[in-house]
Formats: sequence, structure tokens, C-alpha cells
Amino acid sequence: MVRASVSAAKERVTVREVSVDAVVELTERIPEFAGKGYDAAHFEQRYAGKDPLLLAAFLGKQAVGYAVGYDRYQDGSYYCWMAGVLPSARRNGALTALIARLEREAKGRGYKRLRVKTRNSRRAMLAYLVKNGYQAIGFQRRAPASENRILFEKAL
Repeated sequence: MVRASVSAAKERVTVREVSVDAVVELTERIPEFAGKGYDAAHFEQRYAGKDPLLLAAFLGKQAVGYAVGYDRYQDGSYYCWMAGVLPSARRNGALTALIARLEREAKGRGYKRLRVKTRNSRRAMLAYLVKNGYQAIGFQRRAPASENRILFEKAL
């Protein structure tokens, strides 16, 4: 007798470009960013005139994460400024899908490297970056040490 095993299949993550309003709405639902004043004007001022890309990850029809990139350094690198995934959707491939799309888009736009800065306290992001081939290239000391910033880079 053959038994059929039932396993919950992961929903497929899709990524598409979205508006700044969609990014702001997601930002307010991600605990690490909520209540920090990231409104549409803040985002738009940050990337104005710098080749921005606003992406959201979806599980089914629900937006569960985002990544915002732009040409911060104007040195051939593209910068992932903010990225986050709702706690309920983490470990479902949303961040991987977002960063992969950001890497492809940046490369397609002629950039040679993708840079990401994260905080010492963001352990999951640090682990993700190291696991996925990013190299630490810079460090900014802050107080407390958990707020130190680490700049990573990956060749595209």
C-alpha cells in the first residue's frame, strides 16, 4: 500500500514594481521600520533623480515585503536602501526574490555591483548577505554597538 503524504506547498513569491504609497504602507507594517517617519515624501526625497526602483514581493495577492534601490553613489554600483518582509511571511523566499530581482534590474541597467547597508542588530539580514555572496566593505560606528552600520557589496 502506498501512502500519499500531504505537505503544505510554499506559495510562489512574485515580485513587481509598485508605487511609493505601496512601499510606505508595507513599511508601517514591518516592526523594524514602523513609526519611524518613513512617509512618501521621505522616500521620494531620498531617491529623487537617482534611477529608483521600488519592488514588492507578493504571496498570492498579498504584498508581504519590499525593496527600494537607487543610484546612491554614482560610481557604477546600485544601492538597496531599504528592504523588509512582514514577520508573518519571513522564511518564505520573499527577501530572496526581492534581492534577486533587484540584482537583475541593476545589472540590466548597467550597474556592476549591488550595495546593501544593514545594522549590526539585524542578524537575519547579516546572515542572508554573507550566505548570498556579499562582502563587507565598510563600517560606521554608532552607539550603542547594535546600531553600527555594515556596508556590503556583491558583483553583478
